[in-house]
Amino acid sequence: MDQKRADLLVDAVLSGLPHDALPELQGRRPSIQIVVSADTLLGLDDEPADLAGYGPITAETARRYAADVSGTWRRLLTDPDTCALLDIGKDSYRPAQRLRDFVLARDGVCCFPTCGQPGYRCEFEHIVAFSQGGKTCRCGGALACKRHNLCKITTGWQYRRLPDGSYRWTDDTGHSYTGHPPQRWAHSQEARR
Repeated sequence: MDQKRADLLVDAVLSGLPHDALPELQGRRPSIQIVVSADTLLGLDDEPADLAGYGPITAETARRYAADVSGTWRRLLTDPDTCALLDIGKDSYRPAQRLRDFVLARDGVCCFPTCGQPGYRCEFEHIVAFSQGGKTCRCGGALACKRHNLCKITTGWQYRRLPDGSYRWTDDTGHSYTGHPPQRWAHSQEARR
């Protein structure tokens, strides 16, 4: 009976809160970890998955969570005979929190020229779209507010990070605009000299 009560509570909480209503600050949201085989996800078998901290869940439930576009995927490679973990995938669309923190500290504001949107309100943005081979790394990421992230997606603007830390945006007509992130450490470096 206690297990049924716990299941009802989890269902009520998860179905009662839309994804956008979950709290978020600096990209952190409540998260769950589900371990499921590729065969189960593809519907080739119905082996149960494992919800960390809870235990087994049905294949159908795992597939439902897997279909949620807000999820972050991490590939875990296991030995088929021993089930021992061999490797964790390094290429994922969503950046690790440590990477988000680094880019936030480095740039501080939206990378679009003249946009002063504070970094904590921005999204981690792939300079080259992830679907086109962009990497989720320091050199491949920047901060962009929702408006300028959409600008890139919908209007064909492109940008790149220059060696001096500035960002050069180019519109679909070929005109370029350069934005410089604030130099927050310049004063402390001058004081040390």
